[in-house]
Order: sequence, then C-alpha cells, then structure tokens
Amino acid sequence: MRTWDAARDPFWRAVPELLLFQIVSKGILLFAMTLLREVTGLLLWNMGRPAFSNWDLPFILRSWQGWCLVACSFLLLAVYTALDVNAMVLLSDRILKGEAVRPLPLLRTALRKISAYRRIFGLFALLVTSLGAPLAGSMFGLSLTSTFTVPEFIVTVIRRRALTYAIYLLMLVLLAVFVFFHLFFFHGAVLDGKDLRKAAADSIKLVRENRRRLFSRLLLFLLRWAALAAAVIVLIGLFPGWALRKAALPLYLYHAGIIFFTLLFCLAFILYALLFICFSWMKLTVLYYRLRGEKISICPPETSLRRLSETALLTLAVILAVSFAGASHFDRNFPGVDDEGIIAHRAGGTLGAENTVESLRKAVEIGADGAEIDVQRTKDDQLIVVHDRTFQRYCGVKKKPSDLTLEQVRKLRIADPRRPWQEGEPFATLDEMLDDAKGKIHLYIELKGESADLDMADDVVRMLREKDMLTEATIISLKYGLILNLEKRYPDVDTGYLCYYSFGMTEDLSCNIVLMEQGAATRANIRKIHAAGKKAGVWTVNSFNNMITYIGSGADVIITDQVKDAENVRKMISAHNDEARVIAAILGFLG
Repeated sequence: MRTWDAARDPFWRAVPELLLFQIVSKGILLFAMTLLREVTGLLLWNMGRPAFSNWDLPFILRSWQGWCLVACSFLLLAVYTALDVNAMVLLSDRILKGEAVRPLPLLRTALRKISAYRRIFGLFALLVTSLGAPLAGSMFGLSLTSTFTVPEFIVTVIRRRALTYAIYLLMLVLLAVFVFFHLFFFHGAVLDGKDLRKAAADSIKLVRENRRRLFSRLLLFLLRWAALAAAVIVLIGLFPGWALRKAALPLYLYHAGIIFFTLLFCLAFILYALLFICFSWMKLTVLYYRLRGEKISICPPETSLRRLSETALLTLAVILAVSFAGASHFDRNFPGVDDEGIIAHRAGGTLGAENTVESLRKAVEIGADGAEIDVQRTKDDQLIVVHDRTFQRYCGVKKKPSDLTLEQVRKLRIADPRRPWQEGEPFATLDEMLDDAKGKIHLYIELKGESADLDMADDVVRMLREKDMLTEATIISLKYGLILNLEKRYPDVDTGYLCYYSFGMTEDLSCNIVLMEQGAATRANIRKIHAAGKKAGVWTVNSFNNMITYIGSGADVIITDQVKDAENVRKMISAHNDEARVIAAILGFLG
C-alpha cells in the first residue's frame, strides 16, 4: 500500500470495477422498475382503469389503490436512493481505500441503510435528492429522475414575462445553493452512520467553512470532464463524418464508415456518462475526507491491460460487423424521417400573437401540418379562442372569458411578443378560426378551462358538422372524462387526450390520439400506442435538443411554438444527415 494524492488521482485503473458495478446495479434497478410496473398494472386493473394520468389525480386521495400507488412510488425512490446514491458513496469509499469491490454485497449494505429514511426528514431528503438535485442542474441526483425538469411548456410561459422568469431563475439558484451546501449529506449518513439531521447540519458546516476551496475544486473537475466531452464529440462524433465525406469513397464503404463511427460515438457517450457519475461521487468522497483533514492511503485495483485490450478489440469487431451488415441496405435499415406532423402551438407558436387568425395564417404559409387552438366560452355563450384563465397576461384585464360578452371581448387586443409596439390582434371566435383553417390546415381544438364541458363539446361538434370539417379537426382536452364521453356520443369525431404523465396501459385510453408531455413520450409508449391502432403525439417541444429527440421518435405529431426550427430539424434528419438517421434508428431499437 502506498500513499496517493487522492484529490488528483482519476482512478482510471478502477474503470473495470466501476463499469461492472454499474451494469449490476442498473440491472437490479430495471428489475425493480419492471416489478413496480406490474404492481401498478394490477392496482389499475382492480380500479377498472387502463391507465393513471393527471386527470385521475383527485382519485388518489379517495381510494386505497391510489394510496398504494403513492406508497409504491416512495418505496421505489428509496430503492433508487440506496442503489444510486448510498451504493455510489460506499463504492467510492472502498475504491479509495483499496478494498475489494463485490457488487452484490455492497448493494445489500446500501439497501440496509434505507431504514434511515422512514421518518419525515428522510422522506424530504428523498424528494430533494430525486427531484430537487436534477432540477437544479446537479450531476448528483438519481439516474431515475436525472431528466426531471420543469416541463418545457411551463418554462415557455414563464419566459414570456420578465418578472416571472426572474423569479424562476432565482428559485433555481436558491435550489442549487441548497444542494451545494448538502453535498456531503449522504457521506455523513452512509459512511459515518450519522442521524440524517446531524448529517445535514455537518454538511452545511463543512461546505460553509471550505466553500471557496470546494467550489474551485469542483469547477476544475467539471471543466476537465467538459474538455473530455468536447474531445469525444470532435474526434469521434464530428471529424470521422467530415473525413468520410471528403474521401469520396464508394457509397457502401461510406455508409459502413458512418454506421461504425456513429455506433462508436454512442458507445463512447454511454461510457462517458457512466464514468462521469462514478468519478463525480469519487471526487466528492475524496473531498469529504480531505476537507475534514483526514489523510488517505490507497491502493487502486490493478487493471489487466490484456483483458481490457481483448474486450476493446472484441467490441470493435462486433461494431465493424454490424456496420458492414447495415450498410448493405442503408436506406431500409436507417430510414429518414418524413412523416411527423409539425403542429403549431396556440395557432402559430411564435409566428405571431397567440391564438389569433393572423398567427394561424402564418402557420399555413410556412407549411405547418396542423395548429392547436384553445376554446373557452364567453358570458353570452359564444366560443372564443383564448388560452389563459383571464385576459390579464394579454391586455391587463383581470376578467375571465365567462365574465365578458363577445362584444366586450372584441374590444380587447393580444399583443405580438415580437412587436409589442404595434397594435395587437383581436381575439378570434372559433367560427372565424374554422373558416380560415378549412381546406388549409388540420386543427387540434382543445376544450379549455372551467367552461369545458359536454355542452361545449356538443357545440364544437355541431359547428364542425355544419362546416363539413369533421375530417379536418381533432377535439382534445386535459379532461379524460370529457374525451371518454365524446368517444361514446360521437364515434365519428377524432379525439385526443392530453396528459402530463401516464402510468399503466396508456395505449388503452379511449381516444384517437394520445398527446403526451415529453416525460411520458417514451419510444416504448409510442410503439404500444401505435400497436393499439392509435396515434401518438408529443407536446410542447421547443428546444433544439428535444426536437432532435422527438422528431424521429416515431410520434405522429410534434406540437411546438418554434415551428420553423422544427421544420429545419425534420429536414436535417430526413435527408441531409446520415449520422442522425443512424442515431434515430439506435434510439428506436433501445426505446
């Protein structure tokens, strides 16, 4: 055993042990998720419901099945905390001390420490770790919820006003500061067996006394890994494709090369993500000991270079074989994307003042496949197109649509956020929207707000029949009960259910299209919905990264505020970027 500068040692010789542990722990987590899914399915079957979604939220508090679902969810969070956090702290500690790493005994030790979270403070710690840390942008949250963020459609609304966006950013900063001061919470609880409150207090004290040193060390650590990520992207992700295009190779060899380097890049990305999580926890564990003045004598595990070389060569051989096999029928194996419908959110997205005839016309002009609009009822029973509960955001009037007559609404204006100095556009009636859309664009008509009921549904269906537009519109709602009644009363009308989240057999929901918020729109869910003979959509997809993810996911429609950007991404994946086509096929295979 020799003394090692633990703060500088990257522990690359521990990579095989780290990867083995990740494979075992993720396998167990996958089993736990599958088991929970089966239990959820049984509970839903007992309730006589195909799936549980946001419309069912009040039902949770009125049924024992709902409380069982809540209990199962907290149990799963506890298991994930044990296997994704407790276990990583124990793993880091053992590698630092040169002890043998046996995945199953280590995971059993981590699971035994779940009992510490059975009290109120422990439940709070679970929620902060699983939801708060990822939301604040920390790399130390759970892998189960590492993608948890404020839904994009909510962020879009927040950004429309400077004050609400400033408050939102301030809350994220405060949350990030909270997470920063609790970085060593799990080290105290897991390694030293401290009471959770004591572990939290000691973490705050340790970080406060060493905040500058700690911040600089973590910043340097992140910069190094960012540089490594940039090198991987350039050397494996970008340069090979550029070189292959410049080389003027035969088409077959070019396609084989594209597949090979794209697969290699995806593998490198996965390894990078797994190792980054492990090395992050090891860095924290090193800092935990050093900031407390403890010296560490370690002996990192010896790595068999021969075994690593053999594994690497075998992996490259498999990728090479797959590349040449896939290149023989490239267009069939990696088809382009050309059938997703791009739907303009609130008539035209950012093309103009929302939910107005003017913005709808712009969506038609640029070739959008459809437009989503929101319908509410006025005081004199007229249907107008407006999203918010009141007119406050649009023109400073603190009145609801149901408080004003159509004549009063006609006097109000919606400002174009891109041209606030110009006179705004008038609020449209549903009748005007239908006339302007007829024969030009498909409408997704959301029954919105307090006045969204069967009477409104009857009126919308009547108007569609009178204008001969039943095939040019889909009636959608966040209220599943309303959609269910529509399906029974008007089987010839297309319906869609909007859901923030959904557990169970989403594909059995009674509607023609299931419109899922991004977190619920997994490729597996999309495939199941298609297998049930229904369409699948995703909302609201505004960022470039999310467009790359969901255009090519197999979804039938993508609802977005950024219609032009979505069209450009679709064209890129469809015709101009072979690497994107390969990645889309890989995601579909793994999905």
